[in-house]
Amino acid sequence: MKIVFNIVGVLFMLLGSVWVLQGINVLPGSFMSGQMRWAVRGGILLCAGIVALVLANRNGTSRSDRGFPAMRPAGIPAAHAGCGIFEIYLWSCPPSRPWSPP
Repeated sequence: MKIVFNIVGVLFMLLGSVWVLQGINVLPGSFMSGQMRWAVRGGILLCAGIVALVLANRNGTSRSDRGFPAMRPAGIPAAHAGCGIFEIYLWSCPPSRPWSPP
C-alpha cells in the first residue's frame, strides 16, 4: 500500500504542477492555458499529492512510542491502561492489581 500511495502522490504532484503552470499561462498551447480554474484544480491536486506522500512515508510508531501517554477514559486506573474499553467492562483484561468500578 505504501508503494501505491507513493506512486499516486508523485503522479498527482506532477499532473498538478502541469495544470498550475498551464493555468497561469507559463506552459501555453493547450485549452487550459490562461484559465485560472485549471490553476486552482492543479493546486488542489498538487496538495493531494503532497498529502499522499506524507501519509505513505510517515513513521508508523504508536502514540506511546512518541512520548505521549497512553489514552484511556477518565476514571480507569493505570493498571488497565493497556486494555481496551470493551475488555475492561467485560472483565476479560486481567488487571495487575484488584480494581473495583467507580
